[in-house]
Amino acid sequence: MPKISIIMPVFKTAKHLESSVASVMNQTFLDWELILVDNGGTDECPALCDKLKQKDARIKVIHLPENVGIAGARNVGLEHAQGDFIQFMDSDDQIDPEMCQALYDYAIQHQLKWVTCGFKRVRYEDMQCLQVCTTPTALIENAKEKIQFFSDEYAIVGYVWNKLFSRKMLTENKLFFRTDCDYLDDGVFILETLECVEKIGVVQSAFYQWMEHDSNSSRKKVSISALGNMQAVYNRLFAKWKNEAQITTKIQFVGYNNFLIATLLNEVKAETSKAQKIENIRHILDWMYRAPIPFAPALSRRWLKSWVLSWITGTRSASTVYICFKLLSKFV
Repeated sequence: MPKISIIMPVFKTAKHLESSVASVMNQTFLDWELILVDNGGTDECPALCDKLKQKDARIKVIHLPENVGIAGARNVGLEHAQGDFIQFMDSDDQIDPEMCQALYDYAIQHQLKWVTCGFKRVRYEDMQCLQVCTTPTALIENAKEKIQFFSDEYAIVGYVWNKLFSRKMLTENKLFFRTDCDYLDDGVFILETLECVEKIGVVQSAFYQWMEHDSNSSRKKVSISALGNMQAVYNRLFAKWKNEAQITTKIQFVGYNNFLIATLLNEVKAETSKAQKIENIRHILDWMYRAPIPFAPALSRRWLKSWVLSWITGTRSASTVYICFKLLSKFV
């Protein structure tokens, strides 16, 4: 059995898939399997997955008859994984050659079931590094330190693709990605894994390359229809962590509010009539302030106004800016 199973959902990323897989094949650590989950692709991705499989016996391909979302595809990969550790990867990103070896060695050295590292945000067109996100190498061995780390280093903690998880830990605790929400499923999964481990490890190096281009798989579009499901997910999270103010605050302002902002901006940019935009935005804002979740309204409104204005002005659309200004003056 392999030491590491790398799970990579694939959907509409044919332009980047070969370079992503090549970065796995270039690992200095050799004992891995790569599970390509063709997520109901209707383009050249299914055939490309099969072609890549022929290049290396460690590559497996699972073809799904229809798209089940990135969470569902990851769950399928988990069901087929055989490795001692699980690693996730997006099919439009890349990893440094030393990533698997460094994280595996640190996990074995300290008997860890959960290890993370830093990442780089890289512009695909010219491979320019736009941001490096790291934190010092550390061994975090108690619950309070885990909570503090989650709060202070959410940028690193909040993604699944820069980590190794013990497959035994995931299996014994029946942990899978939630398919009842289509946004921030990474953060929900990570919070649930943190509950199941006594200690976690941090490797400072930024081994994961988050590639920025127009087809980023992690840039999910969210819609009004998702509000109810997301409310249910966050209600469960708040109930579970209600005695830990640092975590609930982080969930609230980094997670929940960010989901609502993304929903709002998707409606602003949607190809609908001006009247429909106004109706949808009013609905989202009204839902936001009526939702049964513990907001700090004044801070939420300041946060909302700041981000909405910065995002909409980036669109250079006079009608969009006008609509949002009118609505912000009423609601915020």
